[in-house]
Order: sequence, then structure tokens, then C-alpha cells
Amino acid sequence: MLNVMLVRRAADRHDGAGLDRPFVRRLADTQVDLRFGVGSEALRDTAAGRSRLTVADLVRDCRIGWEVTDATSRLHRDIIRQSTKKTRSLHAYFLSRFSGRELARSIASAGGKLQGRTMEEIVTWAYDLVQDPRDLFSAAFRPQSTFRSQAARMQRQEFLQPQTLRDIFKLSLDPSKVVVKDTSGRFLRKREVMKKLKGLRGSGPFLAKHMWRIMHGFALNCGPHDATYAETGPGARKFLNLWSGFPAQFSATSTAQSAADAFNEILHRAQNDVRNELNRRIRASQVDEEKNLLRTFAAEVSNVDVFQFFCCECWRLVDYVFSRHRRYLRGHRLGPEEDEVDWDDE
Repeated sequence: MLNVMLVRRAADRHDGAGLDRPFVRRLADTQVDLRFGVGSEALRDTAAGRSRLTVADLVRDCRIGWEVTDATSRLHRDIIRQSTKKTRSLHAYFLSRFSGRELARSIASAGGKLQGRTMEEIVTWAYDLVQDPRDLFSAAFRPQSTFRSQAARMQRQEFLQPQTLRDIFKLSLDPSKVVVKDTSGRFLRKREVMKKLKGLRGSGPFLAKHMWRIMHGFALNCGPHDATYAETGPGARKFLNLWSGFPAQFSATSTAQSAADAFNEILHRAQNDVRNELNRRIRASQVDEEKNLLRTFAAEVSNVDVFQFFCCECWRLVDYVFSRHRRYLRGHRLGPEEDEVDWDDE
């Protein structure tokens, strides 16, 4: 999985090294061989009976995101920079619930600043800004991926009804302001802030992490306690379970704080393993461009929230290798019949 993500990083259109470099081609040509400690014999036999995939196959065919360079993340960073201390929490809540790339592009084209003093005013402005209400929502993760089809069936008046926003789209019309510093200007412990974020309407571990990242403009460093804690969504938890030799579904959707704390510990252990492997490769490499790629990637995954994103994308890849489900492929759009499947994205 590390090889896949390194090749994906090299292929990044934003600032990737390119796929024509010899050291990238070497990684891309390797075959994917997943050997986890947990899995039924039937599952292993099914995987073994399928054609073997290379790293290049996965990077070419699968939708693999990278939060650091993702176009939507960069647009959200620019939008939130125009927020004030008074509006930052409200704006981050809105963007974490309406994360469509086309919406972000439309906001940027309109000057890059959210308009409206209340949640209802901002949503109404955003609805009129996009050509298709589905563009308000991200297609990459639940629940927004399911909201897209619901939005397509609604007229404007129905969509903007307060009851619809609250009951269908799980939106708080007056979300509590979340602060990250105390009255003395000291950063609050990240774990305590994340608990408050999870308490907001429609939130969960992944959305809490998503809102945190938006509030901080996706910075790699945003406070003295940033590296101590991260919320893990279902996809990251499934991969961490496999990494640790546990059944993939074990506590993957638990909302208990004890589960969040336990996965935070597992996340840090896995992060340390990846850091050690990257450092080993850096020492062994004789190619400056390869060292630069490894160092860039190592710096990015040193942020625990970015590493959580890494684990989530790795789960999508693992699930595709075993299931070969088309929902993971580039260009695939969920059909109505797929809204009810066990969506394994964050």
C-alpha cells in the first residue's frame, strides 16, 4: 500500500514528480500482494483466483485521493482564509457538510468568500450559486454521497425548508461555535476540541476530523497538541484493524470515546511503522529525486490527520483488490441502487 500511495503522490497533477522517472516506474511495476493476519480461507482463495494487480493498475484505475494536494482541500483552504475569527467555526461547519468540488469552485469564482450571516442564509446563497443541487455535496464519502441523489429529486423550495435541512441533511441551523483556544490564548487539547466537534448535529468521527482540517486550512502544523490525537473514520479503522491483525469490522463504526482513544493509539503505532520504513528507504536511496519524493511524503504523513487519510485510502484499495467493486473506479458515479450498499469510504 505504501508503494501505491507513493506512486499516486508522484503522479499528482499539482506537484508530483511524474511517472516517467525510473524509480517511480520500478515501484509501479511491482505486483500487489496482500497478506493480512485475518481473513477466511474462502476470501483468500477468492483473491488468489483473480488476476494479480500491479501498483500501476491501482493508480491508473482507482480513485485515490490525497488530502494535501486535493483540489477541493486547496479551495477550502483559500475560502476559510477569508473567514474571520467570528465566522470561522460557522464556515467550517458549512464546508464540512457541503463539500462538493463544484460548489467550492463556484465559491472561488464568486470571490472566494461565503455570503450570509446564518446557516440558512449561507445554504440559500450556495444553492443559487451552483447549477445542480447535487454539486453541493461530495461524491467521495457518506453521508454526502447519498444526499446527492436526494437533492436531485427536490425542488428549490423543498430543499431549503428548515425541516428538510435538519431532518434529511442532518444540518444544525445554529451550530455551536467551536473554539480551539482558551480565554488566555492557549490551545485547548485537541481531544477535547474533537469531542465538541463530534457533538455537533450530523457529526461523527470522520466529519469531526474533516471540520477540524477545514478550520485550520489543512495546515500540516496547527497547534502544540496537534500530533497527540486524531479521529479515525470507519475506513481508516478497518485498515488499522487489518494492520493489527484484527477483523476489519471490529468497532469500525463505534461512536464510543473509548473506541476513538484505542484507534488513536493504533493509528500512532502504524504511523511510526510507516515513518521508520520511509526513513529506511531514504537512507538506502542513491537517487536525489527519489529521496525528495520520500522526504515530501514523510513530512506529509507526519501529520496524524493526513496519516488517517492515508489509512482510509489504503482501506479503499484493499477492499478493491478483494472485491473489484466498480464504485472504487475512476469516473464511476453511484447509481440509485448503490446508495444502500455498505459504502466503505469514510
